[in-house]
Amino acid sequence: MIRQAKHADKLQLAWLVQEMFSEVGSEYGHVDRSAWTVEQVFKAVDNDEAVYIAEDERAIVGFCAHAHIEGVNEGECWGLGAYVRPKYRGDNLANKLRTKAEEHCRKKGYKTIMGEYSVGNVAIEKSLAKHSGVEIVGYTVRKNITKDS
Repeated sequence: MIRQAKHADKLQLAWLVQEMFSEVGSEYGHVDRSAWTVEQVFKAVDNDEAVYIAEDERAIVGFCAHAHIEGVNEGECWGLGAYVRPKYRGDNLANKLRTKAEEHCRKKGYKTIMGEYSVGNVAIEKSLAKHSGVEIVGYTVRKNITKDS
């Protein structure tokens, strides 16, 4: 089941963010920004931003979070992270989460979603290729989400 995250989900979200950075760091040598990311995801949940989770009958198994953060232009939101536990991959879950988060951002009036991903992360490149309107420059991703795009 996919739904918007609630306050009660924060602890499990923190664990997922840690898992995401642990996996990304070990595979791609990415800098660990998990503490900052957890803080931003918690703020996003509290501020009704686009934080969506996928859960099975026992736990949260994936998430996607987009939010307007300090320092980002008005009308833009930032991709804080997206992660699906390995056991649950291959079922298009990441794309389903991303689509829900984009819909939420569009309803809030955001025009663009920005984000970055790790060098060598082929899985995210394949996932992003399934979404129309995605512009990738280096390892920065930009997507116009206005209804006209």
